[in-house]
Amino acid sequence: MDETRESATEYFKRSAGYQLKHFERLITKIPITDKDHVFELGCGTAVMSARMAKEIVPNGQVTACDPEENRIRLAMENFSDIPNLHIIHATGSAALTDKEDLYDVIVSNFVLHWIKEDELQDTLRKTFIALKSGGIAAHNFIYDMPNTFLTLGKMDKEKMKELRNILYPIKKEKFADLAREVGFVTVHSESTTFNTEFDTIDDLLRMSDASCFGLFGWEKVYNDAKSKGMQLEFDTSDSGKHVHGTKLASFILKKP
Repeated sequence: MDETRESATEYFKRSAGYQLKHFERLITKIPITDKDHVFELGCGTAVMSARMAKEIVPNGQVTACDPEENRIRLAMENFSDIPNLHIIHATGSAALTDKEDLYDVIVSNFVLHWIKEDELQDTLRKTFIALKSGGIAAHNFIYDMPNTFLTLGKMDKEKMKELRNILYPIKKEKFADLAREVGFVTVHSESTTFNTEFDTIDDLLRMSDASCFGLFGWEKVYNDAKSKGMQLEFDTSDSGKHVHGTKLASFILKKP
């Protein structure tokens, strides 16, 4: 087994918990019936897909995809007993290709900021085509992590450049424009700034690694920088805990 990919899967599992509450909040805002066909773009280990299949659309279907092989392997191992859940190893764009008027709802959570703008527009276009008339697309995505980005950049400018080459935060206004260009009507949008608190900087950096699939080794980078005398601090809360701040955009789109 590819150790790098296996490690990335473990990192993903470590970071997924704090993301789920935002997904649950998004789902409550969507008009879903128990007979709908839901597609989840970038399902990870399919925890939320399984919950939707069992609790939200028990008389419908959930189709879920993710491009990372080991995450899909875990999803299939854990949820193969759910008859109305279909799990696919593919990118969202590939999984939606040649689909037309098939899904009632398409959702994603903490996914779209990993997609380049030109590819994002293509994904939105395929999403629009794959939805039935009146169908809903709902997405949570990061548009900034200001304090963390600033400190990571001070630690290692080259690694920060590498991160910027795989992470593509997109402003709400730009996303709304892209959605409108492919035919969507924005039903609801909002921004949320939330802070995740950690007892130690090492804990914060491990979470940052988890969010980046373990590619950068931020904990080691931080310790190396500190050993060279670099002054590095993250934001802190009133209680003295270290803070990772995230700006999250939520959109609910409708196909007319």
